Amino acid sequence: MIKNMIIWLRKIGILPKLKSKRTPKIKHDPRVKEEFLRTVHDNIPKEKIMNFTTNVKSNMLNVEKDHPSYPSSEYEYDFSDCVIKWTMSIEARSWGIKSIYPYVRDAEISVEIRKWTDDEDEYIETIEINESDGWEMHNQFGDSGGGLAPNDIFVDFVKKKVTVEF
Repeated sequence: MIKNMIIWLRKIGILPKLKSKRTPKIKHDPRVKEEFLRTVHDNIPKEKIMNFTTNVKSNMLNVEKDHPSYPSSEYEYDFSDCVIKWTMSIEARSWGIKSIYPYVRDAEISVEIRKWTDDEDEYIETIEINESDGWEMHNQFGDSGGGLAPNDIFVDFVKKKVTVEF
């Protein structure tokens, strides 16, 4: 009778349940592991693509190489804020993420060129930079490690190349 009462008190949670000292025998079936991995692998998307548009302040723009007609010793490059359109591609496998790769699709940059004079700067021209005007877009990876976004932008007027550092 006392034994039944102790069992009943354990069932309703008043007394703690006894822990078994024996370990259960588990049969390992390699087919279960293969089936699990196949199920997980089939449900993982192979590639995920996310598109971004980032507004970048003009102080993050740098001239890598001067325009051949306008050397920076005599001319000033006045960048306006720009828009960087970029895509992040995540490639996954059953064991985890294989790669995270950002790449630039386009950059919309406007540059006013002014000539330095003694009195005041003289406006020369405005250059519009984007892929449709024949400019190349390149990626470069920095060592900041604080996230994934455009950090610096370098403009090469000689090669008509824009390099975005992530």
